[in-house]
Amino acid sequence: MVGDESAMAFGMFERALLGRIAKALATEAVDGQDVAAMRRTCQRLLAGSLPGLAAAVRSELAEALVDDAVRDARIAGIAVPDSMAASAEAAAASCAASSRAVAGSMADDAVRLYVSAKQTARMRMRRGADDAVRSTVADLAERGLTAYSYVRRNHDGTTVQVDVPVDVGIRRTVCDTFYARAQAQSVEIAGESTGLVEVSFSRSPRKSHAEWQGRVYAIKPGGRYPYFDDACHVGDPVDGFGGYNCQHELRVYDPRIGRMFSNPLEGTGYTREEARRAVGRQRRLENDIRKLKRRRNALEDAGLDTGNTGALIRARQAELRTHIAENSAILRRERWREQVAPNKADTMRADDVFIPRSLSASAKPTNVRMPDGTMARLSEGTKITGVKVIAGKGVKRNIDDIDYLVCRYGGKRGGWQKKRGTAFVDDLGMSRKCEIHWYEEESVGAVEHKLKRFYY
Repeated sequence: MVGDESAMAFGMFERALLGRIAKALATEAVDGQDVAAMRRTCQRLLAGSLPGLAAAVRSELAEALVDDAVRDARIAGIAVPDSMAASAEAAAASCAASSRAVAGSMADDAVRLYVSAKQTARMRMRRGADDAVRSTVADLAERGLTAYSYVRRNHDGTTVQVDVPVDVGIRRTVCDTFYARAQAQSVEIAGESTGLVEVSFSRSPRKSHAEWQGRVYAIKPGGRYPYFDDACHVGDPVDGFGGYNCQHELRVYDPRIGRMFSNPLEGTGYTREEARRAVGRQRRLENDIRKLKRRRNALEDAGLDTGNTGALIRARQAELRTHIAENSAILRRERWREQVAPNKADTMRADDVFIPRSLSASAKPTNVRMPDGTMARLSEGTKITGVKVIAGKGVKRNIDDIDYLVCRYGGKRGGWQKKRGTAFVDDLGMSRKCEIHWYEEESVGAVEHKLKRFYY
């Protein structure tokens, strides 16, 4: 999903800031504090992290927008307009600038959180210094840092300040830019081809969005199809397409090809409200898991006992698995929603992998196992990018299936690595962007490619 890479980069920055606070709480006297030193520390971390954070946002967004334009152009049967790549890059650069403000807000919030945590620890001193520090570190980690705040007006006229957590805030920053620019791209390409666009479905749309989702529209008024801007209330920040927290997609529609989107509730027996409740509970459980993982990370970074945090994480994950199994017709496990930033030593970057064309002498089709057990092929002439080693040689985590790999393929036991990357696979008559995992050993090569999820 768009925003994954950016959220992980900002999650690493958040962990670094929370780790500094946790270490200060664990090493300083409970009744003392050095706010100036903490501010300097946070500003140094900010200065060192800003270039990488902005680059992560910029590269991810630019690539996603170009990919989206290519998809629409393929449906329309035309070439991607030359100006579109430049527009995508400009939108990505603007979003990267906004992300810098988010990072600055995080650093400021870290200093405030340090002061607040010190006060909390002092009030808990009756439990003993060790317990006071440990419980305070656990609480500040579960709270996390704030990406930004806004004032929300309630139906009764009252207002309340809403603090947006980092993982939500940066995804929203990236996704808002992506959906706005992707909408403009789809309309532009449709204007040069069919003049029609199709709006996707959502499993749990708000009532006003359910009225216009999943339909075909004309980008100009008049004719057989309703006018997109009017029917979908484009520009309305609440009820319109592209409004607040709207993640409906837009795709060029060609009547000769047919519809690209299907209703995820069709044939499931779920009403829209039942689906909203099921999805809502899944999101709450995912949020609980993220909070507990942040707690575990902060306690580890401070050298403190993690206690029963691991057991609590496993219990919430079991509860989540049960909930998904009970609603398997409409829910699936979305592991990225449970993730927080790992320790840097938990993963390691690796080189991109080129998939040669069949005309090349070195070409050999690379098969990928799909989630349903069928096989597909990686698209020839593409690259597997963003490759990381996630288990095995060079990183902390061991490979669970190492005995099986050595028995079946051979190679050195300590030389095997499990990798993940972003690839393109031939499916549904097109090249679809996806995340794949595979195993690799120098003398054996790459084996057991598996598709984990599609990006579109």
